[in-house]
Amino acid sequence: MTQATIIANLQFHTAEGIYFDRVDAKEVDNNGNYIANVDGVIKCFINGEEVPVPDVIINEKGTKYRHIKSENELYLFAKRLAEINGVHVCRKRSGGARIRVWFDSVVGEKVDSILNRAKEADGHVMEGGVTVQNLNGGEKYPQTREYLEDNYTFIEWEEEGTAIYESKGKPTMWVFCEENIFYPKWGGIDIYATPMIRMDNPTDVYGCNYIRFWGDDINLGTYEEIGIFSSGKQKFYDSVWATPVGYEDASFEPPKELLDEKIA
Repeated sequence: MTQATIIANLQFHTAEGIYFDRVDAKEVDNNGNYIANVDGVIKCFINGEEVPVPDVIINEKGTKYRHIKSENELYLFAKRLAEINGVHVCRKRSGGARIRVWFDSVVGEKVDSILNRAKEADGHVMEGGVTVQNLNGGEKYPQTREYLEDNYTFIEWEEEGTAIYESKGKPTMWVFCEENIFYPKWGGIDIYATPMIRMDNPTDVYGCNYIRFWGDDINLGTYEEIGIFSSGKQKFYDSVWATPVGYEDASFEPPKELLDEKIA
């Protein structure tokens, strides 16, 4: 998909009508207004001068997004959501678990992740990293080789030199976010509307498109739910219809985020 077909998340504006083009850090110059990830931090510029990043930005379709400043802030935000909404234990489902891998990815190469003609992420390939593509939906994103080997199994080589891998189906912990958010990730900007947020590793917290995660009437979801930890009463459900049990009898180790003291 070419950039010409993207219709959202290329330009943002504030409630006051100040516009910013979404660019790479190296594209920032003195002749425009820009929003970019600069050394892991989202920054805004007006004619080359840095200005505060708005708490809320609005895309071309009028959708508002809240600024999350860092991965640690995203984790703390997800922890608060866990205390309110509980935690979903999920794994990649059969049919949504395969990816295509490019091992010849160039360090620093930008990888646009495009869903429903909107650019949701524009991360960069890290040192020793790869580019992967979700075969269920077609979107691409950068990944580390370590994560690939830990979480996927090699299936076969393709004629083009790419490889197909399949998820090992490891359980992961997610929370639902009722807000639209944007935050820095992999040298770019992730921007999601009401995403699911993975939060079982405080050093690798990220969002997933809600429809891509659960699916809809047309598309199969990438994930399936295999358990729910409720907040408050500390109950665990094997499924939505299951009789709850206490955390001590849960099929999985309870997330520490629900056992820790609540965040003010």
